[in-house]
Amino acid sequence: MPININYTCIGEGEVVLFLHGWGQNKEMMTPLIDELKYRYKCVVLDLPGFGESAFNDIDNIHEYVEQIRTFLKEKNLLPTYIVGHSFGGKLAIEYYLKYQDLKKIVIIASPILKPTRTLKYYYKIIKYKIGKKFHKNIEKLGSEDYQNCPSKMKKFFINVVNTHYDNYLKDIKIPILLIWGKEDKQVPLSKALKLQKQLENSHLHILKGSHFAYLENIQFTKLAIQKFLRGV
Repeated sequence: MPININYTCIGEGEVVLFLHGWGQNKEMMTPLIDELKYRYKCVVLDLPGFGESAFNDIDNIHEYVEQIRTFLKEKNLLPTYIVGHSFGGKLAIEYYLKYQDLKKIVIIASPILKPTRTLKYYYKIIKYKIGKKFHKNIEKLGSEDYQNCPSKMKKFFINVVNTHYDNYLKDIKIPILLIWGKEDKQVPLSKALKLQKQLENSHLHILKGSHFAYLENIQFTKLAIQKFLRGV
């Protein structure tokens, strides 16, 4: 099946691939390429199912990354570096573990590790299963992202949420830059601190702000990424 992905490509040099978060589009990552485009070939995608990119019926994150890789290979745009926010950072880890041909990764506020589950979470799961068993309306029981998800992407969304990389971090040897908001409610800073400990070649920048602290501190973020890619 043809892969239809909307993208922007600007600059020359090694390819830096930018991957946005769930429910977003490439415009959320475009501000990061301002200076990098003079040194690198910057590729910013609307991920499949978001923005102007089509979603091919797939069930899991492994096939999703394969589709992205196939598209990039056809366009001669295989990346040397990946910068991923939230869902995009999870894709970056999956991509590296699968293909092993990246030099560096920038992970911004990404749910890489298994979350700490509360009693409230398990209550919702039980309520969902009971509602499903008795054919109740369960569409409103999921998260906001789940509720806003097109029907054809719901199974994929569940797979993404339940895919974690706690047991694979030891296999990641390349340099990793972590960028996190101190007040992030979606992926708490505690997860970033744990990630930093488990990734042997990583560095963490803690920014004032939310899950989108990278945009709230855009000048610092751009400079940090530039220095990291250049090895400064």
